[in-house]
Amino acid sequence: MIAVIADDFTGAAEIGGVGLQRGLKVLIETMVSGTGNPDLLVIVSDTRSMEVEKAKEKIKTLTSQLLKLKPRFIYKKLDSVLRGNIYEELISQQEVEGKKRVIVIPANPHFNRIIKDGIYYVEEVSLAETSFANDPEFPLTSSKVADIIGNDPSLINCLNVTEELPESGFIVGNVLSDTDLKNWAKRIDDQSVFGGGAGFFEAVLNLEFAPKIRRGSLQIADGQKALFIFGSTFPKTVEFITRLKTGGMAFINLSEEYFQDWGHRKGDIDEMAENIAGWLNQDRKVVVTTIFSDSPGVEISPELVRQEIGLLVKKVFQLAEINELYIEGGATASQIMRNLNISHLTPVRELDYGIIQMKVEAYPGLNLITKPGSYSWPDCVIPDSN
Repeated sequence: MIAVIADDFTGAAEIGGVGLQRGLKVLIETMVSGTGNPDLLVIVSDTRSMEVEKAKEKIKTLTSQLLKLKPRFIYKKLDSVLRGNIYEELISQQEVEGKKRVIVIPANPHFNRIIKDGIYYVEEVSLAETSFANDPEFPLTSSKVADIIGNDPSLINCLNVTEELPESGFIVGNVLSDTDLKNWAKRIDDQSVFGGGAGFFEAVLNLEFAPKIRRGSLQIADGQKALFIFGSTFPKTVEFITRLKTGGMAFINLSEEYFQDWGHRKGDIDEMAENIAGWLNQDRKVVVTTIFSDSPGVEISPELVRQEIGLLVKKVFQLAEINELYIEGGATASQIMRNLNISHLTPVRELDYGIIQMKVEAYPGLNLITKPGSYSWPDCVIPDSN
């Protein structure tokens, strides 16, 4: 068995899709149950937005639990642009495993995300000059990976794949191409804790498992009750929003005003849930977004947004039987999973890179489809215009 600890839910699903493509039996859990006998076990730690000390303790606990299952190795799935408690979580895993080195390969040339001379670039633009710089939880002021990872930048070694590895330490690999990813995968040994994005995990698996299953498609059928929750703060294009509206979907945007006045929130949530359930029960597809204005001085806690979305979805599930639930954004997905008491999922189809359809043990009639916030939805999940 191969084990993965993923710091958010959509990252876990993305890893599941990589295994699924290679014919592996995949299980995604929010806790280590030791059941199911999977080839690939992915644990959602949900530590990206945690306080550092809590994140460290959770990683230590999960690593200890996984080691009891005697996995071939434990891969640490990180955010590909290094948001979260990167250094602290990997060092915590290293301490439990007793390994000498940490090797991190976050870049993914598939999405034109590369690291050159220790500088992160997206589409040939340095990371701190992209929209990732404005992330409300993890704003970036530097494109240097040593600065982004934090702690003490002097402890971070950025190396090319051809350079000699130090006996110990924390190493981030420069990656310019898929060939670099493949060559980094070949350098992994049993004295290294290794992690990074889905692209690097794919390169690691490719050393043994060739892709054998083609990506599938999922068309929303008439009469299916489909709910889309777009909780990610990643910008939505006007074209995308227009496609949703012209595709016959009911469209709801929870603006900043919705989250500002906690005093009357409960009644508003009940009313909103009833409206959504009413549309679903009329076989309308419903899209819920959280697009805020650019008004200065308006700050809404991302944690509050996630909590209220989780509560709203829970209430909708109490009022309507949902056949398809689409969630954008890992933190949003984790919150919804907690509210719905979902802890065991089985990936069944990869619709596109990182976009995974899953079956849910607690809701047998539900298809759950998740997507990282910065990826694009494939055409197959957006209805054609009427």
